[in-house]
Amino acid sequence: MEDGKHRPVKPPVPDCKPTNPPVPDCKPTNPPVPDCKPTNPPVPDC
Repeated sequence: MEDGKHRPVKPPVPDCKPTNPPVPDCKPTNPPVPDCKPTNPPVPDC
């Protein structure tokens, strides 16, 4: 019972970890909308 005094009852909760589920704001939306892709239909200006 002695070790239970200086030991955390609850698991450590690091605040530097991503939430669950993880929500990365650097990921493309769904469906992905690439703004570097040519339009459809492609319009060549040259």
